Amino acid sequence: MIPVVLESGSEDTTIVFSSANGNAISMSGDSGQTYTFTLSVSDGNLILSQTTGLSFTSGSQGSASMTVSGSLADINAALEGLQYVADTDFHGSDTIDLSVVDEGWQSLSTSVDLAGYYTFDNTATLGTDESPTGTNDGTVIGATSYDDSERGTVLDFTLGDTVLISGLVGEPSDVTVAAWVNFSSTDLGVYGSHIVSIGDHVVLAVDTWARASARKS
Repeated sequence: MIPVVLESGSEDTTIVFSSANGNAISMSGDSGQTYTFTLSVSDGNLILSQTTGLSFTSGSQGSASMTVSGSLADINAALEGLQYVADTDFHGSDTIDLSVVDEGWQSLSTSVDLAGYYTFDNTATLGTDESPTGTNDGTVIGATSYDDSERGTVLDFTLGDTVLISGLVGEPSDVTVAAWVNFSSTDLGVYGSHIVSIGDHVVLAVDTWARASARKS
C-alpha cells in the first residue's frame, strides 16, 4: 500500500510518483515473465504514464481501479510517472493498493492440489508455505533473504544451509517438484547439490555435466 496525503487547501491536486520526485513505484522480478498488477484508490483516479505493451483486463486509464498485464519493463515504464488525481474537493488520506501476480506461476500457485509453494517474499517469515492449504511451513536454517535483480526476493544458501519441512507432505503417489536456482561452480562440491528432497524417495539435484555423465555409464 502506498499512502497519499492531501492537506486542507490542496484539493484538486495531482500527485506524480517518479524518480525525480523521490517517490517512484517500481517492481522487481523476472524480465522474461508476464505480470498482472492491480492498482486501486478510494478518493481519486490513476493515470499510468504510458500503456505501450500493456493490456487492461479490468478498469481503464484514468479510473479508480485497474488490472493490467504486461512485461516487467513495460509495467515499470507505466509506473514511472504514475499520476494520482484526487476527486474534486477531496483532502485527507488515501491509499494506492497495489497487488502483483506472476503469470508464469499463477496456475501453480492457485492449484488446489499444490502441497507447498514458497516465494520467500516475506523476509520476516521465511519458509512460509503459500499454497492453498498452507500446511507445510519450512524452518529456514542458516539461509538468508537476498534481493536478486531478476527473480526478486530469494534465499541465499551457503554450505550446510537448508529449509526443513517436517513430514512427507502427505506422501502423494505422484510428485512434481520445481525450483529456480543460481549456482556458482564451487557450490556443486564433490557430490553435487540437492535442491529439494522428500525423505529418501524424491530428490531434485544439480551436478556437473561430466560427473552426471560418469554416473550414467
